[in-house]
Amino acid sequence: MEDKDVTLEAKFTPIKYKVTLEDVSSEINLINNINGNEYDCGSKIPLVATHPSNCEIIWKTSDGKVYYGTEPNIIMPSNDITISANLCAKKPLKEEKSKETSFYFGRYPQKRVSSRDNSNYYSIINMTKSDQTIWKNTKVYANVNNATYTVKYTDIDYDGDGIYDYRYIDNVLFEYQPIKWYIIDDDDYCIALADLVLDKSEFNVNNRYYENSIIRQFLLNDFYNVAFTDLEKENLLCNKNLNNQDKVFIISENEYNTSLDIYNNCKLNSYDTIGSEYAQYKGVYRDPDYKYCSPWWIRDGKTYCYEIVKYYVTPYRQDEKIEPTISYYYSADCDVIGVRPAIRLKV
Repeated sequence: MEDKDVTLEAKFTPIKYKVTLEDVSSEINLINNINGNEYDCGSKIPLVATHPSNCEIIWKTSDGKVYYGTEPNIIMPSNDITISANLCAKKPLKEEKSKETSFYFGRYPQKRVSSRDNSNYYSIINMTKSDQTIWKNTKVYANVNNATYTVKYTDIDYDGDGIYDYRYIDNVLFEYQPIKWYIIDDDDYCIALADLVLDKSEFNVNNRYYENSIIRQFLLNDFYNVAFTDLEKENLLCNKNLNNQDKVFIISENEYNTSLDIYNNCKLNSYDTIGSEYAQYKGVYRDPDYKYCSPWWIRDGKTYCYEIVKYYVTPYRQDEKIEPTISYYYSADCDVIGVRPAIRLKV
């Protein structure tokens, strides 16, 4: 080879896969019949349909996922896919069954506290100087130098009632406050999603599976053990879609899509999903193009424990009326994506 620069050019052609429609109810009117069409992997399949006003469309895919509505958010996988569609009786909106769409349950550090707004500030801080203080490590992302560093924190039971009142982290004090939850499914039980992004975490480092992920261990240990009292824990049920193992979890794509299509008041449509002051301090990403809201992790739609993370939910951009979307392009070890816990409760 001659001793001179060489310019190489590479061209990539997206891989396309085929969509087959079968077992589609005759009462469903397909606006665009896409049967037999091919689409790029990762693109949204342009399904649009109409149906009788007293019914709702249920879409089922050959990979076991279920979607609802006239424009399902079905993403083309890396293989051919078969889609069926049938009608079911229309599910009433949540407010038609009950005016209660939210409630408070558990506590977590949320509000930053200073000496100006809390007269007990210095006495609270002094409690951390005891030799009995238990310090733990957590990660904080600093926007100033775009780096993640490890800091120590401790939880403080100020009034001695066995419930944490404050968290002292890196010389900053945060107050434990009641967690507000939005009901997103209450057919047979109540699944509720936290009102705010309460923390931030990477999903995992070595692989993309949920069962042994960092975020799952954070929820089942760090979050669960401080957010709920023993009595509250007794009222929590395991998620049946996670082998009945987890009492706190992140919702799946199917749970997200079902809730988005059916419920209007669960803050999946409005999407002012900001991070708490605590989550913001820890460095959760705040998107300036989305009114400084924060993205948050969800699982994929499989029904067993080995869930693969492929998504994060982007917030609703109110000025341009852009609907919330699910992205496939975030690395599982990204440590500035938010944690928005979900629980299942006895009702």
